[in-house]
Amino acid sequence: MGPPPSAQARDLPGDTGRDHSAHQLSDRPARSDSRPVHRPRGVRAACRRRQGRRNRPIPRAVPFGSVGAASGTAAQRSCPLVRRHRHDGGCESLPAGDARGFAVMPVCLLAVVVLIGVTQRDDTPHEDFLRLMNVGKAWLDADNSAGAIDVFSEALTILPTNADAQTNLAIALLRADRPEEAVDAARRTIEVDRTSAAAYYVMGCAHSRLRNFESATKAIQMSLALDPGVSTAHFQLGVAYRGSNRLEAAERAWRDTITLQPNHFAAHYTLSQLLFQLDRVGEAEDHARRHQEILALLKRPPTGLAAFERCRYTQARVPDAVDHPDNTGIAVAFHDITSDLLADGEPPLTAIAPVDLDGDGRVDLITVDTQSRLRIMRNGGDRFVAAEDTLVLDPASSYHKCLAADLDNDRKIDVLVVGEDGLRLAQFDEHGALVDRTQESGLAGVQADDAILLDLDHTGKLDVLIARGDRLRLFRNTGGLTFRETTERSGLGAQMPGLGDLVAVDWDGDELIDVLVAREHNPAVFLQNQFLGALGQVEPPEPWPSGRALAVDDVSNDLRPDLLIASSDGIKCVLGADAGTFTVAKSSRTVRRILLVDYDNDGWLDVCVAGQGLRVYRNLGFQRFRDVTESLGFDGLDNELINDVGAADIDGDGDTDLLVLTENGLRVMRNDGGNANGQLKLRLTGTRSNTSGIGVKIEIRAGRFRTTRTVSRLPVEIGVGSRDRLDTLTVVWADQIIQAETNVPIIPGETLTLVEPLVSSASCPFLYAWDGKRFRFVSDFLGTSPLGLRATDDRFVDADVDEYVWIGDQSLVRPRDGWIVLQLANELREVLYLDEAKLVAVDHPAGTEVHSTDKLGVKPFQPSEILTLCRRVPLVRATAGDGGDVTDDLLEIDGRYFSPPKLQKPQLRGLAERFGVTLDFGELATNRPLVLALTGWLMWGGATSNVASSHHADLPFPFPVLEYEDKAGAWKKVDVFVGAPAGRTKTIMVDLDGRLQSGARRLRLTTAFEIHWDRVAMFERDDSRRTSMLAFEPDVADLHWRGVARQRERTTDQPIRPIYDQLLSVAKWPRVPSGWYTRYGSVRDLVTRRDNALVLLACGDELTLSVAASRLPVVPDGQLRDFFLFSVGWDKDADYHVQDGWTVEPLPFHGMDDQRYGQEDRPDLDDRWIDRYNTRWVGP
Repeated sequence: MGPPPSAQARDLPGDTGRDHSAHQLSDRPARSDSRPVHRPRGVRAACRRRQGRRNRPIPRAVPFGSVGAASGTAAQRSCPLVRRHRHDGGCESLPAGDARGFAVMPVCLLAVVVLIGVTQRDDTPHEDFLRLMNVGKAWLDADNSAGAIDVFSEALTILPTNADAQTNLAIALLRADRPEEAVDAARRTIEVDRTSAAAYYVMGCAHSRLRNFESATKAIQMSLALDPGVSTAHFQLGVAYRGSNRLEAAERAWRDTITLQPNHFAAHYTLSQLLFQLDRVGEAEDHARRHQEILALLKRPPTGLAAFERCRYTQARVPDAVDHPDNTGIAVAFHDITSDLLADGEPPLTAIAPVDLDGDGRVDLITVDTQSRLRIMRNGGDRFVAAEDTLVLDPASSYHKCLAADLDNDRKIDVLVVGEDGLRLAQFDEHGALVDRTQESGLAGVQADDAILLDLDHTGKLDVLIARGDRLRLFRNTGGLTFRETTERSGLGAQMPGLGDLVAVDWDGDELIDVLVAREHNPAVFLQNQFLGALGQVEPPEPWPSGRALAVDDVSNDLRPDLLIASSDGIKCVLGADAGTFTVAKSSRTVRRILLVDYDNDGWLDVCVAGQGLRVYRNLGFQRFRDVTESLGFDGLDNELINDVGAADIDGDGDTDLLVLTENGLRVMRNDGGNANGQLKLRLTGTRSNTSGIGVKIEIRAGRFRTTRTVSRLPVEIGVGSRDRLDTLTVVWADQIIQAETNVPIIPGETLTLVEPLVSSASCPFLYAWDGKRFRFVSDFLGTSPLGLRATDDRFVDADVDEYVWIGDQSLVRPRDGWIVLQLANELREVLYLDEAKLVAVDHPAGTEVHSTDKLGVKPFQPSEILTLCRRVPLVRATAGDGGDVTDDLLEIDGRYFSPPKLQKPQLRGLAERFGVTLDFGELATNRPLVLALTGWLMWGGATSNVASSHHADLPFPFPVLEYEDKAGAWKKVDVFVGAPAGRTKTIMVDLDGRLQSGARRLRLTTAFEIHWDRVAMFERDDSRRTSMLAFEPDVADLHWRGVARQRERTTDQPIRPIYDQLLSVAKWPRVPSGWYTRYGSVRDLVTRRDNALVLLACGDELTLSVAASRLPVVPDGQLRDFFLFSVGWDKDADYHVQDGWTVEPLPFHGMDDQRYGQEDRPDLDDRWIDRYNTRWVGP
């Protein structure tokens, strides 16, 4: 017998393999030469007895990792990407961040650098070069280092001596964990530009990875001599000093880090470790405590091996110069074409919403007139035609705003009309006629001065936030066009005098939608999203201007939203990240609305101000604007009072027209000339996000051009200047699922449709078994024991922590070099807390089957057992609800499934419209111990889907229900809980002993889960004495890094099937939970008993369990042997609605109250294992 697979010579608990990251995936084996990381005693108490907490924010943005995949050539790729956004405009903002103006290096070292001299760089721009640099940056920002390496290498074939491209290549090589090549690439940069602090820094980090600490020290010192204000460089210098055992120097470097960035909790931790070593326990515990305090503040801590290294030096460089608008610009004029488009003699309009209602690419109008009539005006190309159906609202009321979006995710537009005397909600019926849904919506009688749509609670449904008087009110979307007020729950009870416009936008870059509120006589307010739909006021560094009109978007093209406010003395702009305020235009005119619109399609948002007349200010870049009102032809409106203005390409000619609502009605102002530049038209369809894509962020790049937009209204039209294609187009959906396209053509007259990709990020750990040729995927496990998983806003799913999972019979489980080998792999964005794991061999009579009693259910859980089934009753016929014969689909376990005919909306993933099957077994022997065995798989929905579905009062109970037909032909419910398969294909059992009346022959099984049934079989329960079970503790339990497996292409009725030996080079998950995980090596002592001592697996970790085949007895004659995995533990997903989903802690324990997770103290347990094993930190 050979050595056990994956067993290495690092079985001592203090030893550790290399800390690989879930975002830096590699198929290399883990190194065993890394020093063990010590966990301070001063932190232990906080981990053992930790008060629960809510995820609380800090005002600064919390960044995240990202995903991508390389395919095609380096020059042309198109695949989902995840971008990192930060509020200061970069693509990464890590706690180990930047700071400036702190000099600690000797002046003489800087002098040496200056004397070396600077080699002239080749900075000549080239269109292909710029495109490759943009694409490479997209890949690098997406952590697709392999793709970035290819692209930057190709860029260097165009400009071989370009220092930025060479530095980018070095960064990509470092990210790809190819440190030797990263050193060479950084050296080539320095040969071109010896003042490149980034190149010296990357070289130093690469040397540290190679454990060349003296070389690392020298390189990072050179970087700091050039730029002493980067806190991460000081931190890495401390790492290099520590590696060469220069402890005092390491202490100084880490203290410098904290001076520059007090919240750098990685520096606090490493400094505490060093101080413990120096026996300065008091100081050490202070820093360890501070580390835990900072960690507790983070809503979503970033994770990854490279997170300690990341700063602005490890961000891809693209040419700094941004294409600014030409001062003169193209010739544009607006002409009033109202009479050409609209019929004469109609009452004046008071509210409008331009939107493409039928998907024909033409913008229609939803209108409200002075007679309170809501109606549709269809765009016929050369004229609008009013629909015959008119919905008359309250004639005694006046309405001033119309919001159009899909409010029930049925892929049809709904209409919310805002009036001072009440809101009105309308829906289009199947014939396209408007139907009033106000009374049943929960919005009847709700008065509003203003209203906006936003997905505040992150459930893929648009909520309604209104302003009335001096108060805000929030109405949560509960599905099916119904709303419920949650004002107090959301923290909006306080008075706010002088309320003006409302805008929803991710202002602080933390991936959550915030709210900005204008106030007439007081500074505008920033209401920060503080998780789960709660808002809290955050004071900006300097008070914002006051004023009633407000607009937000990327005016400066620095990839950050900017805030514009109409104050008493003009239009003020607050730059993103509160980077300063400047005046767009001085004016004392009355302002009712600010509209940001790119009227000349040059890619820069211009400012349109409506009130006393209409003024337009063209964006010239560099914080300059020019009044172009007269040249555009709007000076004729100076004497009119304008209530609102809308924007859309009404005539379909490729430029944005204006819809001006005056006191006398609508005036359609056609844009003539704007289409000399190009325009990108987008139609977004959300699946996890709301269907209309409201709140989605869009980023585009082309050469030196870049900009971002937040979707707040429809349609989406973005000017791109004279460019006929984009290098990259990136859409950031609500769940941080990122969709990116490269080399996107701009085709006049065409609308690009993007559907949010369905990415499954939540499931359970995967189980593989050696079958004699390969590691075969078996199933997932511990799906019955989620941790902190919300079923509703206020209730968690209870965890059933014991589970048997069928592995296979002897033909599917074969020895490998004398060992039975199982691989337990954590491949999704979750934490596996494993307490016990055993191999179970079950010998049973030939002709029988053995199955586990485990299934997805509710308390009280039935005990985990293995039952033997015999005397199978043939299935005569299976009939679907529509009468179709599905018998062949359900006869055997063969991968042919009876699937739900219709699923719920994709925002309610995991649910289906109730469906069923009628099962005819002939007349059943109801006096026998019958057992119904159901084999199938369940699509996991996740916490977000759970919470979203809990808001829908009309959704049925999803769990399967079983009925039988009595002698009289009546259907009666069987008094039994059916349950559901917990994830990938499994068999569940339903005990029918004594539960059916005599004469029953047909059963009916219905469910509203998305369950795909493979086999339905009837058996009798066998005598348990004929079956024997043997449980084997693993001889070897080795924890190590492996990575994430590629998944097979599948149809919608097939479950996920990962391919064990094909690993992804890039993780699919933008983030994984952060915290202390089990160090690599032997963990056998942790998995042999149920004792609250847990193995903690991060994304990409694998636990190999090996049992010597010689321990298994010979199978008795007449018997068959099946194998099961018995496991005890929990699994916690990083879904937005999972309690503490982004941190490893709080650690679970047996006997805990699942409903108080995150609030319950950890009892007094023997937790010495925490200090001994949990020494591997994932995350900064």
